[in-house]
Amino acid sequence: MPLYKAKILNKEISLNYQENQKQNLEKALNAINSKLEKHNNLSGKVSDYQILSLLTIELQDQIFDIIENNKKIDN
Repeated sequence: MPLYKAKILNKEISLNYQENQKQNLEKALNAINSKLEKHNNLSGKVSDYQILSLLTIELQDQIFDIIENNKKIDN
């Protein structure tokens, strides 16, 4: 499996991925980093863990909205 090195919150992480998923991985990481930019004001004030937790909650809320909208469309 190939290894992809990415930066999140100025920390490098290594991720294994399947070759056919590289483009999706890059899009996902770019989206995450873009969303993290709006929380730059928290950097140094709270831990990276707290910032990532906040982002996780926001993303989960968006997933719930998408699911709810799809249910409305299906009905």
